[in-house]
Parts: sequence; C-alpha cells; structure tokens
Amino acid sequence: MAGSNHSDTDEAVTAWIRETLDKAVQEITSLGVIDDKLVEARPVWSVPYKVMIGQVRVANDQSTFRWIISGDLPTDHISSTVAATPREAVRYFSIKWQRDATRYNDPAARKAHGLDETLDWNQLTEKLVAKAEELYDMAGDDRLWRQTDNS
Repeated sequence: MAGSNHSDTDEAVTAWIRETLDKAVQEITSLGVIDDKLVEARPVWSVPYKVMIGQVRVANDQSTFRWIISGDLPTDHISSTVAATPREAVRYFSIKWQRDATRYNDPAARKAHGLDETLDWNQLTEKLVAKAEELYDMAGDDRLWRQTDNS
C-alpha cells in the first residue's frame, strides 16, 4: 500500500484502513450489492486518511469480486470485470463520478432516478467532480503506485 506523509504510527494507519474497509463493506452489503452474509474483504491500496481501495467477494466464490472505494470521498463499488488492477479501478471511479455528476446536474435524470430534489445538486456535483479529479490525479501519480504490485 502507498506510504503516508503523516507522522502517525503504522498502527494508526492500519486502524484507519481497517475501519474504512469495514464501513465500506457494511455500506455496500446494506445496499444489497452483495447479498451473502459471509463475505471476504481486503484492502489493496491506500493513501491513508484520503482513499482506500479494497476487494470484497462472497466467501465461497473465489472467481469474482467487487472493487470498493472509501475514505475522504464517497463509498462506491464496481465489478472486477471493469478494472484489473487497483490503479485501473481508481481511474474507472474517476470517470464514473464525472459521468454521475453530469447526470445529477440534469433535473430530468434526477427525477427518473427518484433523487431528492430538495438537495443542493449544484454543490453535490461540484464536490463529486472535485473528488473525481483528485482520483484522476492520484491514478496518474507514479509515486503513489511504486510499491503496488500489478498497478
């Protein structure tokens, strides 16, 4: 996993990664993304206190998994079929969030998806675009990927 510029101990970083992974797994299982009660999850890459990329799968299915992302950004998930490596997953999330922001800016699309019109969608989409751009920059920063296998 990527190194940290923080002066925190390894134990604090490990605790943050574990808590972030647990929260992300709980969120996607509560949404029914994975409908099995027994799942396996592991962190794969992180920039501590910013972003954690992990893999989650049904415990008895070793053939497929979902990439999950969480941290100081929205928790989200994608199929392993759209990204082979954590770096590709980060790029994919970046592009996905850019598209999502465009869709959320369209009142007709929001209505079609049953989204709450009382929310400040301009502010929410601006934040999503900012996080997408941050991810895009991370995906392009070779220094963050030096210690990661298969990036």
